[in-house]
Formats: sequence, structure tokens, C-alpha cells
Amino acid sequence: EVHSNASAAAQCELLCAGCSRCRFISFSTQWRDCSWFHNCDLAKLKRDVLGFLSVRSGSRRVHASSPTQGCPRTVKRRVPPILHQSWNNRSLPRVLAAISARWAEVLPGWTRRMWTADDNRQLWAQHFPQLLHIYDGFERYIERADATRLLYLFLHGGVYADLDVAPCSTFLRALEQAATLRSSTIVLVRSASRQNGSTAPLSNFFIAAAPRHPFFKLAITRMSERHRDHRGVLYATGGYLLQDVLDEYNANLRNHCPRGVSRLAGVTVLTHDEWASSFAAHHWLSTWQQGGAVVEDEGLLAWLGVKKQRACREGKLAIVLAGVEPPVLR
Repeated sequence: EVHSNASAAAQCELLCAGCSRCRFISFSTQWRDCSWFHNCDLAKLKRDVLGFLSVRSGSRRVHASSPTQGCPRTVKRRVPPILHQSWNNRSLPRVLAAISARWAEVLPGWTRRMWTADDNRQLWAQHFPQLLHIYDGFERYIERADATRLLYLFLHGGVYADLDVAPCSTFLRALEQAATLRSSTIVLVRSASRQNGSTAPLSNFFIAAAPRHPFFKLAITRMSERHRDHRGVLYATGGYLLQDVLDEYNANLRNHCPRGVSRLAGVTVLTHDEWASSFAAHHWLSTWQQGGAVVEDEGLLAWLGVKKQRACREGKLAIVLAGVEPPVLR
């Protein structure tokens, strides 16, 4: 029987009240049901919007069921024509503005959204007010930026790219092939590697996704649980977080979905070399030098394992910048 959120929460409360050992409740707004343990905070449960979430009771906490537990509904929508990029304000360094302008050439007719720090905080306040304290609590700008790109993709879908990522001229064809040949509703990229690229951890400098994908519901939930991970930014909000979420998401698909359905809800993961040959090139530019200087560090690229000879022609920064005027951002 399908209940409203309110009636399902009330049913959970009754179940909990009848059990002396009940300590925690996990309530699903997606399936409108509950698994009960006891002493739940019903007010918090009714405010949560991400599906299964952990609920505090006193000083104890239980890791609730995954937001994607069970086979997720088939994600039929494709990646919409929206490009998301982010900077602290609307005054981009000249070189980054020029690289960003390259996307307008490759993606005619697409909506391009340049999010500022003020825009990002407003997005959290409007759509995830119950997690705003987490956003405000991040000590580093990069953590806030990492976390917010999950919101861009969950709420709107589209493509997120760091400002030092330049699209290949073949970008649209590569994205279409991922959607049609692989039934992809998300495209993720592994980090560059000097060894086996297929085992490198995930990165988050580029992501393409359909909106409201359950993968990002899970990612936002897990980020909210480990945002103070002592191991550092990569584990709390970055690529290592995405890798853990992907492992959990794929395990759920294998355990709960028929093969055909799991493909339609699937995620395509590209090695860095595969991605750089047809999607885009990442230049790893340093933007913190005085005066907004941008430096391409060849030594860093070699250490990271970036193989420029395998990239599309936009892997050469001089080609990307040739004759491109910096855009005026509004």
C-alpha cells in the first residue's frame, strides 16, 4: 500500500512506539515506507527530501539504508544541453575566460551557466536547506565547489566542467555515442594515471548526467555523512567520494535490478585517455598566482600521468587559446 509521506511517517511512529527496543527509524520519501529501529526524530524525518537518510537520536547514529536501495526507477531522460561551470565571482582570469568561450563554439544552442559562490549558497538554501549548515561549515572553497556540483547535476542535469577543461571538437558526437551505444545516463572520468588507467580513482573535473539521477541522490547523502572526513578533500567531497558512491550504486544495481533495467540506469566510466581523445582536455592550470596568471606545469602533468599525445588537438593549450576573445560573463 502506498502512503503519503505524512501518513507513512505516522505509521513509523506507531511501529516505534510499540517496541521497547526501537531506537532508530529510516524513512524513505521515495517509497513512502520505513524500516524501524526506534526513538526517531519525526520532525527531521518529515523535513528530509533525499530518501533514506540517517537520523540522530541523542549522541548515537545509525547508517541508514541506501537512497537507491531496491531497483531505481529507469532513468529515461538524457543529458540535457546545459553546461555548468563555477568561479568565486564573475571576474575570470583571461585565460580561463578564453577556454570557457571554447565551449560556446563547440556547443551552439546550449545553455551555459556560470555559478558564483553567492549562487551556490543560494542553491543550497533553496533546495537543500537542511544541509546548508554543512555547506557553510566547509573550511575550504574547493570543498564547497565540489559539493555544489553534485547539486547542479542532481537538480538540472547537463555537463559540469572545470574552467581549465577545453572541449574537443568531437565532444557532441562522443556524448551522443555514450547515450546511444552505452545507454549512458551518467558519464564519469577516471583520473590520469601513469599505470593502468582503468583502475585509477574517479575524478570530478568533468561529469555529464541526466537530471534527478539516483546516483547523485546517493552522492549527496554520502557527502552529508562524511563531510568532515579527516582523510582530506578527495574523500569528503572529491573523486574518492564519487568512487565509493559508484561502488555502492553498482552493487545495488547488480543485486536488485534485471540486466536490461540496470543498463538504462547505468553509468559509463571512461579512462582519462579515452575521455581526452574525444570529449575534452584537462589542462590542470594554476590560477592562484598574483595577477591572475595561469601556468601549465609540464612537470606536474608528467607526474600525474597525463598523456597529451593521446588527447584531441585541444589538448594543446596554444590551439585552444588561438584567436579566442574572453567572453563577457553576465
